[in-house]
Amino acid sequence: MSNTGDHAAEGSAEGLQVLQQARNSRLLGSLMLQLQKDYGRAGLDFPILEKYLLAEDVPEIFASLKEGVYRLLMEHFDQYLNLMYAVDLPERDFQGIDPGDAVEAAHQLTGLILKREWQKIQWRRNYPGSDPDQK
Repeated sequence: MSNTGDHAAEGSAEGLQVLQQARNSRLLGSLMLQLQKDYGRAGLDFPILEKYLLAEDVPEIFASLKEGVYRLLMEHFDQYLNLMYAVDLPERDFQGIDPGDAVEAAHQLTGLILKREWQKIQWRRNYPGSDPDQK
């Protein structure tokens, strides 16, 4: 497997783990706020229902994000690209994803998005006063 393919597989495997880690660290709300912020920067509605957020329902949160990414890939590719830019997901991370299977691509991309957003949360915790979103 190529290095870019490795990035895609990592993203897929880590998505649910990131959500679980955020919940266990009592930072799921912070992670969701970061996602909401970046969706807003991309001009998109946040795809997660409040009831899933309040219940901290990790599988439903992941499924909602994945469904939103899938719709963007299939119906609004320009908005998908805006989201990737807003999240600041390095192109090398999603280059190895096979677009031939949109469901699997959405699964992998959702994992990569969550991983990147979690990095931003960790950055802010480790380096107070800094903001990785400032370019």
